[in-house]
Amino acid sequence: MHVFSRPRLVSVLPGILALLVMFGQAKAASPVYVLEELMVGATEQQLCTKDGQWCVGMISGGEGDVGLIVTNGGETVGEMALSTNEGDPWYDESFEIWPGIIRPESGEGITEGPVLIGIERGERASYSGGGASVTILEMIRISPMGTEAAKTVLSVPASTYKMIRACFNEQDMGHRRGACHDEYVLEGTITPDRQTVNGLPVLRYDAEASSFPRGVSLHTDSTTMPPLKESDLAYEADPACTYSRLFHFDREAGIYQPDAPLPDCSDYTIP
Repeated sequence: MHVFSRPRLVSVLPGILALLVMFGQAKAASPVYVLEELMVGATEQQLCTKDGQWCVGMISGGEGDVGLIVTNGGETVGEMALSTNEGDPWYDESFEIWPGIIRPESGEGITEGPVLIGIERGERASYSGGGASVTILEMIRISPMGTEAAKTVLSVPASTYKMIRACFNEQDMGHRRGACHDEYVLEGTITPDRQTVNGLPVLRYDAEASSFPRGVSLHTDSTTMPPLKESDLAYEADPACTYSRLFHFDREAGIYQPDAPLPDCSDYTIP
């Protein structure tokens, strides 16, 4: 008869402790990211976190050159040149610092992971009887210790506005009830999810698109529409370009990728 002895608890304790340590390290490797507001820093061209740890600034050079500089604890950890469009008198481009930063929440430590800052790239175009403006939010990955180059990892529309002339005579003004421009608007927002993938937070993007007055389209001539009613003088949601997506960081590609294909909203996003 074989006698099986009961395993001694002391022999398995080291293995259990090792697993617990590994689990704790895995958790520490994925900090929770939060969106914090940036406030005016030492100059109007600089925005900083409330604790002063992170600052984002813009510097202007000769011939319209614009540069981005990011500091962590007073040390420069990221720099980037911002390209500009030149030569088109009907086209205007500008840059603003996005007033937010996505970083590990307080207490996680500056070496826990990179941060995301943003630049709002404004594009404006003018044409007869109207115009358009598009603001693209470019999210830039910054290494907390400056060991990696700053890199744009996501570009999404932040806000767009397009105005098209719709009245050419007094009859048009009457038919349109004085609303003599068609308007097309899209607003987008970025917020971090609590999940982290490949060292960066999952980002949620929400877009809302609408047009005014009700029933207008860039693909039809507004002057051929029936006379507007009072109830038509309202913004109408565009379901095709009102959507949400989750963006995950693709380490191999070095950029964020959406969880589903993006709709074609070029009617809003191209000036």
